[in-house]
Amino acid sequence: MYKTHFSWANNPERIDLVREMARCSQCGICLSQCPTYAVKRQEMFSPRGRLFLMSQSGRDRSPPPPDYLDSCLRCAQCETVCPTGVPFAAIIRDFTLRELDRGVDVWAVEALDCYAEAQADPGLRALLAALLHSANETTRRLAAAHCPEWAPRLADTAPSPRPTGKGEPVVLLAGPLLRAVAPDLVAAVARRLAAADRQVWQFPGRERIALPWVESGLNAALGESVAEFRENLEAASASTVFALEAYAARAVESPLIHSRFQLPEITVLEPSALYDEIRVEGPVVVDVSPFNRAWTDWLETRLDRRDAKLPLELHPAGAYPAVTLSSQRHLARLVRGKRRWLAEFDGELLTGDSLSLLRYPKARSLFEAGDQHVRRP
Repeated sequence: MYKTHFSWANNPERIDLVREMARCSQCGICLSQCPTYAVKRQEMFSPRGRLFLMSQSGRDRSPPPPDYLDSCLRCAQCETVCPTGVPFAAIIRDFTLRELDRGVDVWAVEALDCYAEAQADPGLRALLAALLHSANETTRRLAAAHCPEWAPRLADTAPSPRPTGKGEPVVLLAGPLLRAVAPDLVAAVARRLAAADRQVWQFPGRERIALPWVESGLNAALGESVAEFRENLEAASASTVFALEAYAARAVESPLIHSRFQLPEITVLEPSALYDEIRVEGPVVVDVSPFNRAWTDWLETRLDRRDAKLPLELHPAGAYPAVTLSSQRHLARLVRGKRRWLAEFDGELLTGDSLSLLRYPKARSLFEAGDQHVRRP
């Protein structure tokens, strides 16, 4: 069990983080699941090593070396095997927000540093553009200069919302990235919600909460994004959300965001609320990640696992943003391996996020499948 030395250890608002870190029994089982440890084979690139660094950082009040924390993909694979239930992904996000206190300008420099290495990764390139574009006026200009192919699609326009359909109001949260990548898909889901007796509200240009601010440690931008989302709920008089982008579902259900920014109680509709009739036929692969957990748990009952099983070492190579230079290097290796594997796979990849749609030619959106059969190409 780790002993923490944070100066704020007795602060009631932060005692939960200290307590959660202390749950680690140092058994090392998590090392077998960590993709960055598999690449580096160094303890400090593992969940156990990162917990140690964070717990000791209060001794001399100096932050841990950035490569060790920044290389974490926030994939939470370690949580799936932890016998004591350490919520590692939440701990490292909270630590990054509270202790490192990174600002937009600092992060923007890091993001642009890794942009040159992201040329072969359209998913990361689009994500960088969306994050930079949505942050503030300064970083928006950086996005236009460094990601010109995406800037026009991510125009920050906010037309007056016009609800469609009748019934209980629901906010369709798609996000700027998915609206740029697959606008027809967003429109199709809106029609399906309206057909299911829902009054559908959309707020294009006001959906920054659907971007991975938490994973990126963008403290100030996160607060602005949550405030914007709260205003959307109030304008629609809605307490129900259909989160189309995987990041959006993660954000609006995050205990960290709810406790820190005091979001009102909301209901997040599960995919099965609209897509109960999907029948998946192999061979297909479901993009397994914590971002897509709701889809994965639901679809596994409809998959022939002999056709659908994805090798464990390829799991953490889909939705993860990896926006810092060190984590991008680790992700690039994983993505290359998954692309090779999919190139030999006579089937398609089903995913719930826009980054995987961009990264892999054989990827198809789980929403796009609708209530149709997903068949072999």
